[in-house]
Amino acid sequence: MMFYKNYVFQVPVRFHSGYGSFHRLGCLAESIGNNFLLITGKHSMKRTGHTKLAISQFEALGKKVFLFEEAAHDSDTSIVARGAGFALENECDAVIGLGGGSVIDTAKAVAVIAGNGGEIWDYSSNKKDASRALPVIAIPTTAGSGSEGNRYFVISDKEKKIKKVFATGYTYPALSILDGSLTESLPQAVLAGSALDALGHSFEAYVSIKENALGDLLSLNSIWIIFNYLPEVLKNKGSRGGRSALMLAAAMGGIAIDSGGVGAAHAIVRALGGLYGLASSQATGIILPYTIEKARPAIDNKLSFMAKFLGWSRKDNIAGNARLVIEKLYSFTRDIGFPKKLGKIGVKKENIAIILDKILADEDLINDPGSYTRKEAEKFLEKII
Repeated sequence: MMFYKNYVFQVPVRFHSGYGSFHRLGCLAESIGNNFLLITGKHSMKRTGHTKLAISQFEALGKKVFLFEEAAHDSDTSIVARGAGFALENECDAVIGLGGGSVIDTAKAVAVIAGNGGEIWDYSSNKKDASRALPVIAIPTTAGSGSEGNRYFVISDKEKKIKKVFATGYTYPALSILDGSLTESLPQAVLAGSALDALGHSFEAYVSIKENALGDLLSLNSIWIIFNYLPEVLKNKGSRGGRSALMLAAAMGGIAIDSGGVGAAHAIVRALGGLYGLASSQATGIILPYTIEKARPAIDNKLSFMAKFLGWSRKDNIAGNARLVIEKLYSFTRDIGFPKKLGKIGVKKENIAIILDKILADEDLINDPGSYTRKEAEKFLEKII
């Protein structure tokens, strides 16, 4: 870890954390606006009562809430456009994302369009000014994406079969509520998949060529939390401490990638998401160990530091410690139910050429310390599918 390295680290997000903190949404957000657009998915937030609770808190304060329930796990340009139009129609001055990472990403995209106009693809690579984006309130109900802690958001174009990452300094949430109780209704598979998404963020930010000391420490602690608390929550659904810890780990991973970025694993995940409609949580747990192993020659020192920091080794054997981390990562993902190969979740080898084009065009691939020439990437895909 290079503590002497120069870097800038800024995360202008106001976090409120604690079991049951969702019940404070109204008073925490009271000063942000008067007309709120509440974005959720189609069913789960209504079924759990979270939608009703959110609306009632604002109505008790004399605020108006307009409900938009069209967000999906792969929200696309058309959903964003409808959401932005609905926000403008009702003169909303803030946007709430209540749900998983895709819902929060949708809220960010809607906030950009509602405040600045145009279409979301206009904001690719910051080509269009986004400075009038509406304030965003992020309320994650899964402990995974980390979108509540950074400026990033991912939107799909279903016609082109691609997922694209957007980032602007105006899409940091004004308020993020980290309430572990909101994960209580999650199926075990979703809980595990979400945590592996967060684990991917933390691992990739830690080994990224853009890494920095502060991000590294966030990543290491996030990794420690997930390794220690995910198995506990999967065994004991009533673990409030475990659920709260996982929510914190996800936010920490999201903050870490804000400066460190992600690498090959998420480049592949996005390619598969655009082509197959897979959620990040479905593929990250399969791909991550392979990408870390591929990068190992360049990151032995960092992995060795991780092994000692996390208490997995007391030895000074750098190569041995690095191998230990990779072994731990493989066994951890298998133990919580992820298959060994992408073929098990429907990815086809006959699509390798298409997948390869998408991966090599992904801007985040450059952050990865592993080598991915076209030939190397093709061989790698054949191995993991």
